[in-house]
Amino acid sequence: MVPSSPLPSSPAGKRRKAAAVVIAIAAAAVAGAILVVALSTALLSSAVYSGPGEVVAVPTFEPVPDFAPCPQAVIEGNLTADDGWGVILEGTAWGDIPAIWPHGFFAVQEGDTLTLRNVDLEAVARAGDKITAGGGVITVDGVEMARVCSHIEVLPPG
Repeated sequence: MVPSSPLPSSPAGKRRKAAAVVIAIAAAAVAGAILVVALSTALLSSAVYSGPGEVVAVPTFEPVPDFAPCPQAVIEGNLTADDGWGVILEGTAWGDIPAIWPHGFFAVQEGDTLTLRNVDLEAVARAGDKITAGGGVITVDGVEMARVCSHIEVLPPG
């Protein structure tokens, strides 16, 4: 009987075994790198924030390429602290609604001040600020939410 593959002790069998080990190590490294990137991106902003105050989680959407479509409406509302959502927008054209922020955003509660921060840890807006942003309203699990995509700007009071 002739074996269908080289014997493990033959030179061809050893090469095949070595190639399989290399492929397994490469696959594990790629899977590990993907896991590390996913975890580090998901936790990056709030994990590296070491300033004063307590980090408050806010809903964010997955990272998307710059060319990915986003609703083209303009969202305008007052940034308000919320126990359930972290931060909501009050007084929008759609009423008071929770918001999904760009990937990496989080909030920080320091005393009486809640500050929304971006992936670069920069303060974007504070509770009480009226903001305008590109985006629109989407429905997630039956809940209407503002999808904030870009160009978040704090409007002057008044």
